[in-house]
Amino acid sequence: MNLSTVMLWVWVAGLLPSPEVTSATFSSSDYENTLVEDPLQPVWDRLDNLSGEIVTAFEGKMQKYVSEMKRDMENKFSSLMSQLNVRTSAIDSNIMNTLSNVLNKVAQVNTYLSSWIENFYTVHMRADADEAVQKLELHVDVKVSALENKLIEHINTVLGSLTGVAPAASSRNVTVASEESAVSVTTASAMETRIVSRITGQLTSLESSVAEQLTTLSGTLASKSDDALATFNAHFRKINELLTGTDEDVDHTSTCSTLVDKISELMAAGSPQGSCSNVDSESVSQLTAALGQMRDSRVFLPRDCSDQHWQHPEAPSGIYQTYPTMDPKAPVTVWCDMGEEGGAKEDGGWTVILRRRNTTWGLTSFNRTWSEYRAGFGMPGEGEWWYGLSSLHALTYRQPYEVHFLMHDIERGLFQALYSTFRVEDEAKNYRLIVDGYSGNVSVDALSSMHHGSPFTTPDRDNDEWDEGNCAVSNSGGWWFNACHYATLTAPFPTSSQRSAKTIRWVTDDEDGWLVLDDVTVQIRPANYGQRFQAHAVD
Repeated sequence: MNLSTVMLWVWVAGLLPSPEVTSATFSSSDYENTLVEDPLQPVWDRLDNLSGEIVTAFEGKMQKYVSEMKRDMENKFSSLMSQLNVRTSAIDSNIMNTLSNVLNKVAQVNTYLSSWIENFYTVHMRADADEAVQKLELHVDVKVSALENKLIEHINTVLGSLTGVAPAASSRNVTVASEESAVSVTTASAMETRIVSRITGQLTSLESSVAEQLTTLSGTLASKSDDALATFNAHFRKINELLTGTDEDVDHTSTCSTLVDKISELMAAGSPQGSCSNVDSESVSQLTAALGQMRDSRVFLPRDCSDQHWQHPEAPSGIYQTYPTMDPKAPVTVWCDMGEEGGAKEDGGWTVILRRRNTTWGLTSFNRTWSEYRAGFGMPGEGEWWYGLSSLHALTYRQPYEVHFLMHDIERGLFQALYSTFRVEDEAKNYRLIVDGYSGNVSVDALSSMHHGSPFTTPDRDNDEWDEGNCAVSNSGGWWFNACHYATLTAPFPTSSQRSAKTIRWVTDDEDGWLVLDDVTVQIRPANYGQRFQAHAVD
């Protein structure tokens, strides 16, 4: 028993009443017999065990406190991560919106610059071209007049020369005839023979003289017209180059008519001995044909179906020739949706860039190479086709475009998706897709949520984000894959109603998970074309 226990005992003993004292005297034996058991022994035992119980209770309390603290920290961390995800999503959304706005601004700047350049070309270059053609026409007139004057001068000189020789010869003939007439009749036959011989000799001499004069005349004309002909041929080549690069709005009808007439006159006057024999006949023929075509009709090169629709709004849907690069030597055959016959014409002007249909016509393989997807393949208007990445870039980089998806599910019917922004970048960026502004009746915006900013991938050119392989190989068709897709419209057609199979499809958020498609049309036209066409039609 320690000191604290003893002190406690003394304190307790002092509080307890003393045993009753009698007058008798206690003996030692009596005292020992009266000793009783310590009543505080349970207290002492409790105090001995108290420290262990305190430690046990403290440990239990600490364990409970640590568990509650851990649970509270986990809840707070989970809440913090949720808030962080919300903030991150908001930041990502703001970044995408800002990027979209920047891209739209860039597209507007491109449109403005294109319009300004086109206006500058129309106003200034057309005036320069007209002035150059007028100067050329004047120069040709001067040269032709000079050649005609020189030709007439030489012809007059020769005729004057011939006029002077002929009388002399005639007088000699008369003199000879008068001398021979004095001879006797008996020698008439001999004299006649001599006269004929002399006249024949003089005529031969005169013929040689005329031929010599004509040869001299031809040589003089040829020597004096070499520079003029060289200049003339140079002007022919310049006109040919000018025709190749002329804007479609330039109309040189009167000028071309004059030039064609001058060329025809010059060529008609030419001969193997004449000065025009040195003219490049092939260049003249090409120039005459080109000038005749310009004289008959103005050149019109539609970039896409909206240009065709703008010029001919009543034209029916069908196959047309377009020039996405504005190169007259590089036409692209397309199917144009001109709107329903008898319907609102502002619904037309669509260029169909992809057509899929699971019929007897749907036999075109879309498991193609990079070069084939770049150039385009299939027969527009007959079955299935792909417009071509190069032509898509040539169209969509010049001005903002919109794209319209018409899709038929094998069991659920017709769906459509419209994007107000659609652009395909150049080959250096692997024809990266820019798409935004979704509307439609499909439950998921598949393109801008998954494929926006993705480069194009084909089986032989892997540009996707899938680390385990090539999405185009896995899905048997080229597309703007990410890792891999929410929509793929170049995959094979379904062979069953199984919606998880790798077929032509579009993701949804319903219980089916996918639209499985057996008919697809993808078409593009300039953004807000319908409104602009309607305003134009009203004007």
